[in-house]
Amino acid sequence: MHRLGIVVALIVLGGCGDDGGQASHDAAANTADASLACASLRHDMVDVGEVTLRVGYHGCGTPMVMLHGFPEMSAEWDVARQDLSADFQVITPDQRGYNLSDIPANVSDYEVSKLVADIVGLIDASTTEKVVLVAHDWGGAVAWQVAHTAPEKLRALVIMDAPHPDVFADLLANDDEQRQASSYMNLFIDPSAEQLLSNNDYAFLAGAFEGALSPELEATYKQAWARPGALTGMLNWYRANLDTGPTPKPAWPTNVTISVPTLVMWGMMDGALLPSNLDGLDSYVSDLTVRTFADADHWLVHREPTAVIAEIRSFVGAL
Repeated sequence: MHRLGIVVALIVLGGCGDDGGQASHDAAANTADASLACASLRHDMVDVGEVTLRVGYHGCGTPMVMLHGFPEMSAEWDVARQDLSADFQVITPDQRGYNLSDIPANVSDYEVSKLVADIVGLIDASTTEKVVLVAHDWGGAVAWQVAHTAPEKLRALVIMDAPHPDVFADLLANDDEQRQASSYMNLFIDPSAEQLLSNNDYAFLAGAFEGALSPELEATYKQAWARPGALTGMLNWYRANLDTGPTPKPAWPTNVTISVPTLVMWGMMDGALLPSNLDGLDSYVSDLTVRTFADADHWLVHREPTAVIAEIRSFVGAL
């Protein structure tokens, strides 16, 4: 109402024949229109180079790109987005293979280099500013590589329960506990995975969240999982980036050093990606802040949304 009042006042003061008044009116109207546009979520189909991604845009200010993990989608960030959009332009893609974004047919289409190129392309298509890159799980695997290969595009990096590629590779090679915790990846690589994951109304996938999702978000995810080819696209992230064998080994680039300010948040009850993934991070990340959550599991943004949002705001605000 305040901005609309300004527009009305400018119309009255400017006069019908005053070009300066008309220009002021137009500027104020454009400001009001921009503010209204910032206040609501919109979705665009964005050409990022090789594929087209469905991308949410919400808010104005410093751009913040948020990358979801498996088996989620951009809706993973709905609660955080609604809060952070008051001060940031929050950009939430469905990554390739997910929901309404393109689902390429070949396993090789999901190699990490292509996933990284998608996000660099998305940043270039969305803004000329440096972005805050926030990511969870597989989104984090992509974000680590983006921060390594294109640091000039980032203002900061925020990681949630997503292992650094060098630390994770070392643990899979040498740590029995992490190897056991990662044994589920053999299932996801197997050709029968789609059938198993879709049985009984996606009971396996829904059950993995152990009550972390609201009924509404679970229903949204099930709708996305049911799209033709979606489960295969999602699983191809594993198939393209893990060497098969008794113990899966990551096939993505290592020697990943990070120069941008980085916040890593971790649920210490994560049973798939163990807290040992925090050990040695400072060898690869020059400007590192770590926050741990004693009672949270892998689904940190769902378990502790208020605390996660506060940590993001505090970290970015101090830069």
